[in-house]
Amino acid sequence: MMRKIKEWFKSLVVGEVHNPKHVFNCRDLIWISSLETSQNTPECFTHYFYLYWSNDMVVKVYQESHDRNSYQELYKLRELFINNMGYSYVPIEDNSEIYIDIHLL
Repeated sequence: MMRKIKEWFKSLVVGEVHNPKHVFNCRDLIWISSLETSQNTPECFTHYFYLYWSNDMVVKVYQESHDRNSYQELYKLRELFINNMGYSYVPIEDNSEIYIDIHLL
């Protein structure tokens, strides 16, 4: 009974804590590519950029869209990496529109 009260009180005070899907340490981030767009089919575009780390890890961050100029969310995420490059962590929430591919060279 006390545990339920404690959990209820904690949810009121703290709220629900969401764990991000990915967390990137930008301390060793050395390069962020520009935003690019490729056309997969006549009605589908892929907007993407790459992140390069000093340990040879490469991350492709991309978003698919039906509009050639619809990538505002991806643009904001790229700016977040740029502003945190070299010293901070960047959490990425679970978002169904943005995908991440991680490769080691």
